Amino acid sequence: MPRQDSSYLASKTAENVFKHGEIDINLPTKFINENDLKNDIGIIQLFLMSGLVKSGKEAKKLISENGARINDELIKTPDYRLKSQDFENPVKLSAGKKRHVLLKING
Repeated sequence: MPRQDSSYLASKTAENVFKHGEIDINLPTKFINENDLKNDIGIIQLFLMSGLVKSGKEAKKLISENGARINDELIKTPDYRLKSQDFENPVKLSAGKKRHVLLKING
């Protein structure tokens, strides 16, 4: 992709995410193995798997400081869990205002 096109794509992605609050398919994407979900998965584990945090302690701090969001909805407790059906569409996981990852089921 020419440099001009990639900078345009980055610009449009940023505009869609930050200005319009949309889930943009051009966000970095992480795939979760369907077997890792079982019936549900905890928010701390999701943040670790996504690479947005390096430790469970960091994830808990992010949540306590109101910096953790799923699909732009504030996560208020480290006990929050997602069920496998929550992943029928990509899930946008956010750490703060500028770090976002799309989570999709692989398999």
